[in-house]
Amino acid sequence: MSKPLTALAIKNMKPTSTRREIPDAGSPGLYLVLQSSGARSWALRCRVGGKPIKVTLGTVNSETSNTEQPQLGGYLTLAEARILAAQQRHLLAQGGDPRQAKAEALVAATAAAEASDQETVAVVVAEFLKKHSRAKKRRSADEVERLFRIHILPFWGSRQIADISKRDVVARLDKIAAETPVQANRVLANIRKMFNWAVQRDIIGTNPAAGVGAPGAETSRDRVLSDNEVRAFWEAAGGLGYPFGPAFQLLLLTAQRRSEVGDMRRGELELAKAEWVIPPARAKNNREHLVPLSDAALGILKAAPIIASKAGFVFTTTGATAVSGWTKAKARLDAGMREAMLRGGSLLPDDQITPFTIHDLRRTAASLMARCKVAPHVIEAVLNHKSGAVSGVAAVYNRYDYADEKRAALDTLAGEILTLSGVQP
Repeated sequence: MSKPLTALAIKNMKPTSTRREIPDAGSPGLYLVLQSSGARSWALRCRVGGKPIKVTLGTVNSETSNTEQPQLGGYLTLAEARILAAQQRHLLAQGGDPRQAKAEALVAATAAAEASDQETVAVVVAEFLKKHSRAKKRRSADEVERLFRIHILPFWGSRQIADISKRDVVARLDKIAAETPVQANRVLANIRKMFNWAVQRDIIGTNPAAGVGAPGAETSRDRVLSDNEVRAFWEAAGGLGYPFGPAFQLLLLTAQRRSEVGDMRRGELELAKAEWVIPPARAKNNREHLVPLSDAALGILKAAPIIASKAGFVFTTTGATAVSGWTKAKARLDAGMREAMLRGGSLLPDDQITPFTIHDLRRTAASLMARCKVAPHVIEAVLNHKSGAVSGVAAVYNRYDYADEKRAALDTLAGEILTLSGVQP
């Protein structure tokens, strides 16, 4: 039986490998959503017209309250989340729809900011989103808007943008980093971009976020490429040529490890069946692993030159050994990505790409599959993980290798990558 949540319990909660929803017995229908990345939000589960819906109320704030009246989509303490949940339940009882109320609240907040002053942070952010982030109709525009709506507008929205100082930026980021360090990095990247845009428009004279370091240490388990970065990655990898270009693309298409792709042998491939079988000796967990090949992956492998060698390496320059020099190749990839993002308008000249590792491509592939509604246990099967959704006794007795499900998942992944990259799947 669930118990009422407490502020202390929320502050001490640690993320796990899977997403969790923790009910609050102190407020019917209210849930604390804890992502595996550490991101936390409040959600209300209820029914409208007999159908279940979920309304995200805002982001978790384990600090003291920042507003007299909590706002939908804001940064909310437990007490504030309960107030909003009670308001939405009352709205439901009157025949209203919380989803419509949330949309109206955002419109009202933007209108109020526009009416009060033409150079408030809220007004400049709205113009930035309209003329920059949404101008190219990128998928990431929704995520950029969400970051501003949750982490910036409730705190700076009514302030003059010219009054925002570097100290304000650091203080805001520190508070976000106390909850979700990686999210703080994303906020920094986007507010720096917004301030740069405002400087270029002569709205402000200097960028208060210039020179501010990333507040959160990005680790391998956190970094996932954004949609814009996936597009730039694919373009940059395509420009590298053999062997690293196709190798990088296969890393993302197959979600396998660098050593497994880099040391791939032609004897492991059955191109007629569109299959790649990684033998136990080369798999990290010492289990043979079947990797179905999507049409995109198959095309890359068929196009790779065959260099005669006893071992039959797919990616090699000498024939005697697998390809080496990944660090230098990654540096070239990074430079190509930056150029692609500058050309595409998703990066301004003073902006930097948050560093990522080659292993983060594997995490990005898993995240893209999850976004496309691939079941967690199928994603784990693709990754050749032993633990997770199927573990313990179930893992011992479940010897089914999910071959068909893995093929469908990797086909879906390839379609998503090519769509993001502007390539016809």
